Amino acid sequence: MITILDVSSFQGPDVDFGKVKASGIVDAAYVKLTEGASGEGSTDEYGTANLQRGRAAGLPMGAYHFLSALSAPDAQAQHFLQTLDAAGGCDLPVMLDLESMANGKLAPAPWVQIWMDIVEKALGKIPLLYTGAWVAALEHLASCPQYARYPGWVAAYTAAAAPPLCAPWGAWNTPTGPALWQYTAKAMIAGVPNPCDLSRAWLLPGADAAPSSSASAADAAAPCPDTQPSTPSAATPSAATPSAATPSAATPSAATP
Repeated sequence: MITILDVSSFQGPDVDFGKVKASGIVDAAYVKLTEGASGEGSTDEYGTANLQRGRAAGLPMGAYHFLSALSAPDAQAQHFLQTLDAAGGCDLPVMLDLESMANGKLAPAPWVQIWMDIVEKALGKIPLLYTGAWVAALEHLASCPQYARYPGWVAAYTAAAAPPLCAPWGAWNTPTGPALWQYTAKAMIAGVPNPCDLSRAWLLPGADAAPSSSASAADAAAPCPDTQPSTPSAATPSAATPSAATPSAATPSAATP
């Protein structure tokens, strides 16, 4: 079983990835890079440094973007790609974090496809899709079977041996199940000043080139309903600040790697 750490600005500027690696607990790490589009106050202040320090310590590193409801998804994708390129890239497939923002807004489900298409084309790898078992986003995803094409990363804090079923993926430890399970937001790891998220995976993300699910061609072509009544403009200014503890599906609440 692979153990994966994820950190954001909530963990502060002093994450020591050398100590993280030496702990023997963590096999790889993800860092939050961006939330929303450029100009939305959306670049994680420690994201680039965390990514570079993790790579320097010899950990396989990934990066993620929090999908905002306040700016157009294509602008968000470009902002993430530009920030990732400036940071020197990452080793693992990138991840899109889909959950409610601090103000309770949730990006419309069709925006996932727009972001994913742009990023996959640019990087040549299928991104991961993160959400929480209790997040309202699941109501969107259940109506979007085509998203099962993206390896799922499910947050669910339970003493059970597996996370609860989380559409559009199948059961944990099955061919159609999620690829990663974030099982705690309260881990204490050497080198990380504050409590942090840990996830389990059967394989290092990207080790299996095949998608984690067998979404059919019909599913892939199926429309994904937009259950939100309005679509914010790319020019809409953000009143929200990036999440403190990301991914914030770690907290069973609508508020917000």
